[in-house]
Amino acid sequence: MENKKIYSAIKAELGFCASIKTANPAHFATLCAFLERHPEAIEGYVIGDLAFVRNPMFGGIDLHLDGVCVSMQECFIKNNSVEIKHEREFKVACRTTIEDQVNSFRSDDPCAFCGSSVNLEVDHVVHFQTLYENHFGTTRPPYTKDAAHRSIFEGDVARGWREYHAANATYRMLCKRCNGKRAKANKK
Repeated sequence: MENKKIYSAIKAELGFCASIKTANPAHFATLCAFLERHPEAIEGYVIGDLAFVRNPMFGGIDLHLDGVCVSMQECFIKNNSVEIKHEREFKVACRTTIEDQVNSFRSDDPCAFCGSSVNLEVDHVVHFQTLYENHFGTTRPPYTKDAAHRSIFEGDVARGWREYHAANATYRMLCKRCNGKRAKANKK
């Protein structure tokens, strides 16, 4: 947790920054040490530069490692491993691939639990995790990255998952508070 605070402080201090190495060599060294803990870190890789870049899709600031967006979150997760990372990325691919279906349901209907009309989210009535586990089982098909560097399925895998999801998903609107309180399927 302490490392996460250090990273946040560096990001707040530097803001958008084309070259962290030039702007503050000490911060550059600290960030390089954090990146060595990333599950996809390549031993012996020499970092050319780091930059804080505006995220055009979501606003905010992303860290770029030699021109490629990198998740610092991966460097702070305890017991991180490539297997855990791939499972998380698989879940992101499941969501990203059917994002248009979920967004097409989005409405101004009030929360189905408390009636609030603030901070509404689309909720899967049958847990999303249950849906993808029923469809994929223990198989983890390959995924790729979209333009926003999010994991996504392509081709037959994407087609099959979209068809399954469209046929089996039901939705409702919940406020963020009620959705957060709702018990998740098999939280891991």
